[in-house]
Amino acid sequence: MTVTLERPDAMTHPMNVTLEKLFKDLACTEIYTKPEGENWYSYQNIINQESGVFALLLAQYQQHAPYLNKRQAVQNLFGSLTWWCATAYYAPVLIEQRSPTNLEHLYVHLHDEGYLNTLALEVDTFLCLLNDKAATHSKATVVSSVDELVARALQQLQTALQPLINVAKIHTTIQDKALWLYLADNLTQLILHLQQSSKQQTSEAEIEAVLCRLPERGGTGVLEVACGNEREYFTKRSTCCFYYLNPEGEKCSTCPKLSLEARVEKLQSYMAIKVQQELSEAATS
Repeated sequence: MTVTLERPDAMTHPMNVTLEKLFKDLACTEIYTKPEGENWYSYQNIINQESGVFALLLAQYQQHAPYLNKRQAVQNLFGSLTWWCATAYYAPVLIEQRSPTNLEHLYVHLHDEGYLNTLALEVDTFLCLLNDKAATHSKATVVSSVDELVARALQQLQTALQPLINVAKIHTTIQDKALWLYLADNLTQLILHLQQSSKQQTSEAEIEAVLCRLPERGGTGVLEVACGNEREYFTKRSTCCFYYLNPEGEKCSTCPKLSLEARVEKLQSYMAIKVQQELSEAATS
């Protein structure tokens, strides 16, 4: 499906400036302001129970991950979609204290191997603070504080995800709580990633303020790990990616199915290797 979206103010819209900054900070992923090429799926169609798009995406995912049962595949697909929705709705708050208020034109791209690897979106109306230079824009809604901005952005995100939960539950027997935990994990990972990529000091209080506003947060939080003189922060996850079920897979370093001690040990090993690589690169530069 090829979709072309045009708006007269597309080049000057304040949210496009924010998105450009976001795209640079999330350099490890591909993100577009407009869909380009084939295999793009509208979020509105995905959450439409009559469209069959969720079932199509699920079938593609199961084809490339046959070691998962249907429930696990539904959870992984839901988790992936939740990541992209969290990126679209909440990452702009972290980047420039702005947030879209509706994302009718939100699309995800299906990779040939069955997973979702790209986001495309176009923003019309948005929230911002009074001291934002974009506050006078015709599409802006001004809020009084950062706390209100965070609260409204998270509420919009939850509202957007509830129809996705309803669709996911058509395909497997699962409680809402188990699915909301993906939002808690993904938001924590997103905040940590953006703080670290911009070399900000990690703020556990900021993450906790977000987690306490969610419908469910389980055991999700921040895990601080020390290795020698180095300290690093990782997501303490409540959800599992099930990669260990792959014949070639194993439990990852933040897997909630591992004991906390085992996770810390794995993460310390990762940090030690990382330090050695950095030292080797510094010695050869």
